[in-house]
Amino acid sequence: MGKRREPRKPVQLIVRILGTDASGHPFAEKVDALDVSRCGLHVRGLSVALKLEDTVSVTYKDQKARYRVRWSVPRETPAGGKPHWEAGLESLASERTIFDFPLPIPILDHYAGPSAGERRAAPRMRCVASAELHPDGLTAPIMVGIADLSLGGCFIDMPMPLHKGTHLKVVLWLNTVKVQTDAVVSNTQPGFGMGLHFTGLLEEEQTKLQEYIAKIPRYPFQQPR
Repeated sequence: MGKRREPRKPVQLIVRILGTDASGHPFAEKVDALDVSRCGLHVRGLSVALKLEDTVSVTYKDQKARYRVRWSVPRETPAGGKPHWEAGLESLASERTIFDFPLPIPILDHYAGPSAGERRAAPRMRCVASAELHPDGLTAPIMVGIADLSLGGCFIDMPMPLHKGTHLKVVLWLNTVKVQTDAVVSNTQPGFGMGLHFTGLLEEEQTKLQEYIAKIPRYPFQQPR
């Protein structure tokens, strides 16, 4: 959704991640890195789910840096296989890199959200929050970050989005407030995420959502941060 500050470089390398998993247990694993930039890292092969906004340590060769968990998604495995997760990590010190090869030159991601001709029933506001997605037919929840939010829906940070038209249950974690609703995937932006349209927002849940949105600083949605 126009939030990337740098293009990503596809890679095939191993990094070591150390931290605490979503259940609060310490872990240390070597996993595959799929793409990197000065600002972030996409990994797969984790045997545990990570908690959004937690900080983990990433080591490549003899270099180490701290990263924040931006999204964590379970991946399907063959029958009898061990479950594994992919995760998106954001560098907490993007002015330096732990990698010993050239990275893409920083540019501004010009994607600015919906076209000027689109009309929304409720304007979306950028926010920093998280969500649990429960798609039909999938038992394990998908933990993701919310890029923007309105009374009618939200945009989810998820490089490999669900298919358009997918129905799911959503739990929004807005600071200490929990909002639950049904939703459908209304649009996708592969490499960025997907838009959700809320379809079953009860009055009580809508009130909680309204109160949260009213407290969000009024920065224009299209303005890159």
